[in-house]
Amino acid sequence: MTTEASQNSRRQPRGPVQARSQKRIDAALAAAEKLLVELGPDKTSIPEIAARADVPRTTIYQYFPDKYALFAHMAESQYGRIADAIGVATAGAQDADWRELVRIVVDAVADFYNTNEVAAILLLMGPFGSADSAAHARKDKGLADLFRARLGLDAPADTPDRINLAIQIAFACLRWGYLQDGFLSPAIRAEAVRATTAYIAPFVTGKSQTDHSSGGEKS
Repeated sequence: MTTEASQNSRRQPRGPVQARSQKRIDAALAAAEKLLVELGPDKTSIPEIAARADVPRTTIYQYFPDKYALFAHMAESQYGRIADAIGVATAGAQDADWRELVRIVVDAVADFYNTNEVAAILLLMGPFGSADSAAHARKDKGLADLFRARLGLDAPADTPDRINLAIQIAFACLRWGYLQDGFLSPAIRAEAVRATTAYIAPFVTGKSQTDHSSGGEKS
């Protein structure tokens, strides 16, 4: 047998093996979602997930060293869905005032949470552990970049990033409402909009005035 044939023979089983592993991980993630809703994050465990999904614990541990790494992976997935929801909500709002845009985004996120209990648990009750904290930080930055682009603002040259902090303020309001009531009410949405717009108004207004002034000098 040639070296190439030998290598090919060793590679052949990888497809089915990887497909089986992926199927098991998908089952574990689905079980984890159900357990998060039924038991909450504290009582959800890898052994419980493995038993519910009927997969070996070792398969799960191969990809996720602990439940917090699994939660972080799930949180990343939910963030992507939130970004999609925001994109859909703002698609027809090209000419909206920035304050109205804040309201549209907050409503889109709140609607998503109210219809997706797993996302609410992962992103409003978390983070859980250091890996999950990193996932939340990426979520805040991703949403800030998305919102900044929609406002036509440049990336900040210095820290802290005011838009990123505004995103965190909005999420803090939503988190408080969820922990208090178990859902995001119109009142807590309004508070999130108020707090967010109050925080970024000087920055956005100041930029608008500067741009207008610059345009006047060029005309």
